[in-house]
Amino acid sequence: MIAKSNLHKRRIFSLVAGFSLGLFHGDLCGQEPPAKKKSTPPPVSAKQDSQTTQQKDKIIIELENRMRKQQEELQLLKLFAESLSEIERSYVQPVNRRRLIEAAIEGMLDELDPYSDFIPQEELAEFQTDIESEYGGIGIRVVKRPDEDYLRVTTPILDSPAYQAGVRGDTWIVKIGEIDAKNFSVTKAIELMQGDIGSTLEVTFRDPENGKDQKLEIARALIQVKTVLGDQRLPNDQWDYFLRSGPSLPAEKIGYIRITNFGRQTGDELKAVMNQLLEDRLQGLILDLRFNPGGLLSEAITISDLFVDKGLIVRTEGRNASPRRWKATQKGTLTGFPIAILVNGRSASASEIVAACLKDADRAVVVGQRTFGKGSVQNMVELENGRSLMKLTTAAYFRPNGQNINRMSNHSEDDIWGVRPSSGYEVKMLPESDLKYRNYRRSRDVIGRRKENQSEVQEFDDLQLKKALEYTRSQINLSASPENNSTPLKQRCP
Repeated sequence: MIAKSNLHKRRIFSLVAGFSLGLFHGDLCGQEPPAKKKSTPPPVSAKQDSQTTQQKDKIIIELENRMRKQQEELQLLKLFAESLSEIERSYVQPVNRRRLIEAAIEGMLDELDPYSDFIPQEELAEFQTDIESEYGGIGIRVVKRPDEDYLRVTTPILDSPAYQAGVRGDTWIVKIGEIDAKNFSVTKAIELMQGDIGSTLEVTFRDPENGKDQKLEIARALIQVKTVLGDQRLPNDQWDYFLRSGPSLPAEKIGYIRITNFGRQTGDELKAVMNQLLEDRLQGLILDLRFNPGGLLSEAITISDLFVDKGLIVRTEGRNASPRRWKATQKGTLTGFPIAILVNGRSASASEIVAACLKDADRAVVVGQRTFGKGSVQNMVELENGRSLMKLTTAAYFRPNGQNINRMSNHSEDDIWGVRPSSGYEVKMLPESDLKYRNYRRSRDVIGRRKENQSEVQEFDDLQLKKALEYTRSQINLSASPENNSTPLKQRCP
């Protein structure tokens, strides 16, 4: 048996070697090689012969393994094709082949982790809007309340066509074009209202209080959704990025910045706001990342680098992805003021990168509740020449202290995951308090609210913000004491 096996392997090797040699000669010149002068080959030692045999055996084993794997793949593809064919032929009702294929892809990704996903053609535009934070539309935010038949406009977006046309918050959308919008979902309304830049759209709005309709023809434009927001609106509807009312407002100039998600423009938006605050003699900063689901890794790195002048920001590792490390640079770093970062259980991914980096670098305290615990990186893989996408987890990221913040299904509260608040700065909020906060925040964000409705602005005792404010004030007072006669110079964003 051994002799037969060796003979079989040598025959395969001779066949492969001969085939490769023929290809080489043909590709090289397209004709028979010229005759060479005969020479006497050097004698081959037993050791060299043994090494050659081992190399041949290794190549043969690799070829056999590759062929075996290909056979297995063919069998699995055959299984899939047979199943699809049988479903199409015998299922009780007609089926959509494309939807079956998409469901199969979704099933494969569901088997991997909660964050790998398939983005089909009909959802691609909405997904790209979330990433780019811009789209072609009229510029309004809408919500569907369970007790109302029509969608309610919560607020127009500042400087958008809807804002310029005089669309007000707290009105219903009753018609889009000539289509009655009764019982429309938010997705359906967005689909109808978005379109080519420059095209016009007729929308009928209704005042819920007096029942009067207002029909407006609005030209669509490129809408850039801001991701860097302030505390409340100024009289001109712009954001106020200083705390001027609320919990125990101090005399100090404390900035307050909310980042809703990490989109393509978030870093540039934040730099512009920080320049404005520094010109107005900022003394402390509260960075609110509560309810921020994350976004682009690149923007999280840019923002971390804005406040940290040295050391590791984050590193990533993957099975087939080369390890990468991002380090902070000193140029353009903003110093000379304390920072408190607000987080909660809905702060995830890129939010956790920023919070972990600034906490590990002792640049900020983290206030609030333990974060969500998403420590994986998804790569966007184009399918069908870009008509659909696969969001695939390809790497895990690690914070500067070496920990991966990802929360696994078997992790308990005692395990290491997420970003915990700094010692002494944990402030828990119950789910009902979270809901009250969201309603409070939404009421303060509205543009153009009618004066008679100002009394409807809800109040909320934000204990987490109070704690962040307490820390920031203490650091400002500490830096102003006679013992501390040197304060680092604040820089300007490049």
